[in-house]
Amino acid sequence: MTSSKEVVLEYVVPTLGAVTAVLMFLASMPAVLRARKSGELGELNLIPYPAIVANCVGWVAYAMVVANGFVLGPNAIGLVLGLLYIFACAGLAPQRTLDAMGAVTVLFTVVLVSAGAVGTFRHLDHAALRLLWGYTSNAILLCYYATPMSTLYHVLCERRADSLSLPLCAMNALNGALWLAYGLAIHDPFLWVPNGVGMIIALVLLAAILVFWRNRGVATPTLEPDIESDTKSGASTPVQGSQADLTTAAVTVTPSRSPPQRKYVAELPEAI
Repeated sequence: MTSSKEVVLEYVVPTLGAVTAVLMFLASMPAVLRARKSGELGELNLIPYPAIVANCVGWVAYAMVVANGFVLGPNAIGLVLGLLYIFACAGLAPQRTLDAMGAVTVLFTVVLVSAGAVGTFRHLDHAALRLLWGYTSNAILLCYYATPMSTLYHVLCERRADSLSLPLCAMNALNGALWLAYGLAIHDPFLWVPNGVGMIIALVLLAAILVFWRNRGVATPTLEPDIESDTKSGASTPVQGSQADLTTAAVTVTPSRSPPQRKYVAELPEAI
């Protein structure tokens, strides 16, 4: 007889995880619709979407091998939405973005086709196919984790978390926790290992948001020479960077000249 604990961990938890995952895939929809309406990408970053599509393809293949509908459903929806986002906004992207998207697409296409070829022509049995697609999906996902880690690096360097979305980071943490629990319940390391990693990354990003919360929207202080007063005093060159010269420079607060950071819309792909 199935216990209530097993029902919760093996049915309720993955159902909640599937719903959370679909909501996370839908989180990009408002930004995509705004871009289509305005004719400009704005803060929408299209480069992660080919990786999300490849990630979903890998997990769809894995779900079909292990016959797991909880894994199949949200990733199939994520695959369709990822393609929709790409085709809806690709015409608005500059050539540099399109080149990056093309490189990511080619890379992951080679990986997925190679995995499929190995599974087909080596005549692998069910257990070997599970290992093949499990490792392939995890490898794609772990490669994609470089995106949030690079974002965290910039946050720590600038001591500002404006590029991170608190609601989406929280949803990532919840999503990772749900699939971590489900993976442990059904003894599937291909589910609980990557989702455990994803949950930890999401918690680190949440911590960064809380630590640097007071710095959100604060301009970066910079030192700029008072050219006007220096000119009036007869100097023919701008104030130099020596310690003595800096005492005569006017301290002004100006916004950072680095390009505006894009919102981290798709925080992590779904490792489900």
